[in-house]
Amino acid sequence: MEEDALHKIHVWASHGTMKQFSAEVIAKLSKTEYRAELDGDTLTCYIIEKPRGFLGLGPKKRKNLLTIIRKGDEVIIPPESADPAFVQELSEILKQH
Repeated sequence: MEEDALHKIHVWASHGTMKQFSAEVIAKLSKTEYRAELDGDTLTCYIIEKPRGFLGLGPKKRKNLLTIIRKGDEVIIPPESADPAFVQELSEILKQH
């Protein structure tokens, strides 16, 4: 199931420019606990993890969940950068447009 969801994200990222795709992803994720940012031709989706200590005090950590890189017409999603649960959720979120 994850490979199917990853393939769908790959196809969506292949349409248009990375700027267009990232704008859509950023907008859709803004309604969730997830965030995304575009740096050049690399889109990184992440979540800010809150510390579990006393009163939740302490530094917050950024956990990267998916990286999508655009090189010319080629879209690269490094397998090690793809969190399976997030990939499935993003696929569902993107399907709703």
